[in-house]
Amino acid sequence: MVKINANLDLKTNEVVKTGRLNDLLSDLSEEELGITVVARDGFFINAAWQDGNKSYLRLVLPYEEVLSSKNVDLFIAKALYFHLDKLQWMDFVKMKKRLEDKFDLGIES
Repeated sequence: MVKINANLDLKTNEVVKTGRLNDLLSDLSEEELGITVVARDGFFINAAWQDGNKSYLRLVLPYEEVLSSKNVDLFIAKALYFHLDKLQWMDFVKMKKRLEDKFDLGIES
């Protein structure tokens, strides 16, 4: 089960909708995974870690690209695809496949 939250500012809060992302991505994994989408004008680092039985991923997005994206959900899905391998202890290959199937990302492995 995947839960999405976000670290946004006033501008990106208008385009990144965590409710919609939760609806789209909740079935990405059977294991507990919390994903924080960061879209702020500043310096942040992508990271992945475990705490007990739960895993976490901080997904830092390029600020200006989020603001100019015509389909921000697809943009986030593509970024997530390339960062799932940070979750080495999880079945990230399966998650990538599910993401590809759901969004038709057009990414060849």
